Amino acid sequence: MFPEPTESPGSVTTTLDTVSTVFLVITTSRFCDDVYNELSKDALLRAQLESKENLVNDKIKHGFVTSGPTKKPAARLVGEPINPLKGRTSRNPRDTTLVQCWCHECTNAFLSNGVRYHHGRLIVPLTGSYNLYSSLSLRGINSSEEHGSLLNGTFFKHAIYRYNVKNGHDVELVSSVQPPLSANRAFSTPLLRLEHLHAGEEISVKISGIFERHVCTEDDFFGLHMI
Repeated sequence: MFPEPTESPGSVTTTLDTVSTVFLVITTSRFCDDVYNELSKDALLRAQLESKENLVNDKIKHGFVTSGPTKKPAARLVGEPINPLKGRTSRNPRDTTLVQCWCHECTNAFLSNGVRYHHGRLIVPLTGSYNLYSSLSLRGINSSEEHGSLLNGTFFKHAIYRYNVKNGHDVELVSSVQPPLSANRAFSTPLLRLEHLHAGEEISVKISGIFERHVCTEDDFFGLHMI
């Protein structure tokens, strides 16, 4: 029988050190791999975000991206010579008359992207900022001396109003006051206003000091568009 080989204490210690070193190397390598993967993911995410941000900025510069809807509400009504306007001669600017001689189906008139027209009023479909505009040049249908004398001293007021169901009444947004030009042409003035409106609100045009013998003309217009 041959004697069994024996290991000296020194060789055991060397073996343990080697095992510990290998374990440390493997653990360190895995840790480095994990850190590298996390850093890579983070760098990739930042690159993607920067790429998207640059793309959006580029589109904004070229006008492809807006803060509002792609199809913005708009409307334009034109004057339609119909029956004489209802109203009376008055020097009180509070005696207003709603202008209803508008046509939304005539040439150069339209309602688009949800705007509705009802009895002289435009109803806003979306909340947002709108340009409101109106121009009146009323024509007299009686140019007699009596008619002219009735107009003397009368000031005509042309105004755009806003109606909200919660308030329950019309609120004046912008107006213009001036004397009549003549018995045949009672009023001529443009109005323009930028206003933030809420969905469901109604916009209308009113006049005061108007005489009953006046009608709208084809040159009159009233409208709005979302910006």
